[in-house]
Amino acid sequence: MTSVDTSDRDRTLSDVHTTLIEQGGRAFLGVGAPMAGKVQFLERLHSRADAAARDTLHIAATRGYARLDDSVTRTAAIIDCSPASVRTPPRGKSVGSPADLTGIGIPASSFLENAAPRPLVTLDSVSTLLAYSGEASVFRFLAVLTAQLRRVNGVGVFLIEDGCHDRQTVSTFQQLFDGRVDIEPSQVRIRGIDGISPGGVSR
Repeated sequence: MTSVDTSDRDRTLSDVHTTLIEQGGRAFLGVGAPMAGKVQFLERLHSRADAAARDTLHIAATRGYARLDDSVTRTAAIIDCSPASVRTPPRGKSVGSPADLTGIGIPASSFLENAAPRPLVTLDSVSTLLAYSGEASVFRFLAVLTAQLRRVNGVGVFLIEDGCHDRQTVSTFQQLFDGRVDIEPSQVRIRGIDGISPGGVSR
């Protein structure tokens, strides 16, 4: 376990975000309980990607465009497939339902085909997709998306709710990813990320 002085928390977590966006051709599963700070983790990741002049895409399956932070809406292309979607993002597309995996996949593929090198793609909830579609369909969708991401040397972070799925389901989806980020209220634990030792980083 990596220990971090309180005075170094922001700097160290910032280093995690910087290292993540440098992981070209890789995808990561972000795991955390509700209210653990997963959304805020993605927001800071987008801010760091913006500072690095990366093209970014956010797939909003739970928190729709109207509820997204400015750190995301300011520069990211957005695919809003949230159940309560009421506005079409200025840069992106509104999809009627999280169940429309084809409707999500087409603009995501188009983004990756046209993005500058090493784009960032984030998805705020694999769990929401699973609530609307079967495991096999969501698995195929994510397998295609992560393969496309790797082909363009991009990096992806896809969130899943801890405690909402059995261990086998999480293990099955983990196979699609190169590493894992466990997001907890007091720390972020990291596995399989180049440049960062496994262990905990204080938040």
